[in-house]
Amino acid sequence: MNNPIVKLAIVVVVVLGGSWFGLSSWKKKSADYEHRLDLDRIRKEYIERAPLARLIPEPDKLRFEQAALLKWYFNELNEHYNKFQGLKNYERFGDDLEARKRAKKIKEGEFAQYQERYQATHDLWELMRTNKYDPVFIGTDRGLRFDIYEVKTTPDPKEPKLRLAFALYGAQRKWSIDSTAGARIMKLNVNANFHELVVSGLDADGKEIRKMSASGDPNKIENPERFVEEFPPGVVFGFYEIPKIPAEVVTIEMTFEIGTRSVITGEEIPAKFVWKQALPAEWKLPAGAGWEGAQEQVREEVEPAKGKRK
Repeated sequence: MNNPIVKLAIVVVVVLGGSWFGLSSWKKKSADYEHRLDLDRIRKEYIERAPLARLIPEPDKLRFEQAALLKWYFNELNEHYNKFQGLKNYERFGDDLEARKRAKKIKEGEFAQYQERYQATHDLWELMRTNKYDPVFIGTDRGLRFDIYEVKTTPDPKEPKLRLAFALYGAQRKWSIDSTAGARIMKLNVNANFHELVVSGLDADGKEIRKMSASGDPNKIENPERFVEEFPPGVVFGFYEIPKIPAEVVTIEMTFEIGTRSVITGEEIPAKFVWKQALPAEWKLPAGAGWEGAQEQVREEVEPAKGKRK
């Protein structure tokens, strides 16, 4: 191939091809960078606005503020991904997990655990995203907010339980870099300490007739952003499971003691949230059924005329 014109044409094609590839690569990197910058801007603004949804004293205004905050957040995400359409994938963790399973890079038991946590995160994400997050209880104390957003009965007829799905806002968080395995990995440490849950059953006169308590962590996910990257930052969620309540109880009172510890000084801030309400029929055990683990308190009264207890 001695024709100089052909040689020149080949050189031009190679140069143009390399230039096009370089330009495309630069545009992709630039778009990814802008995408990350804008996502960080949305998260930062959310974190700056979130405290008001924990500090307003009036419950109705507190509920409205949280709904408005979530609506703003998801509107921002929608506008963001209208600009970066090719980068939108709220199911990316689930997709990657399925790919790892097909490639046999993850064990079945480990896959099931990740899948369960991912699905739980995605379920709450959908409630928030579709404006269906409507807690049945909202408690605030010491800068923390604690919601019970759903109560369900577990399907096991042999051991009927109530599952109380919760979301905690305002716990202290700290990002750190873990390089023990040779790679630099960002890790999130969340200081959410679930100390005790006390459940009291009251009669029609408001006297305590049943009581049980549980300590230690409930089932919880401290970093939902691991499973859905765009999840509203700063949320810890999970569920408590308690036995159904004896039929003679009229009012139930649940006290949740939860704290968070400063990531700077180590000082713990304890908080208490009390939920008291009439006991719904679907939360009750059949008449006469006992409550394992409960401490029964029997009220004793004296008949003035006979001096006997009844």
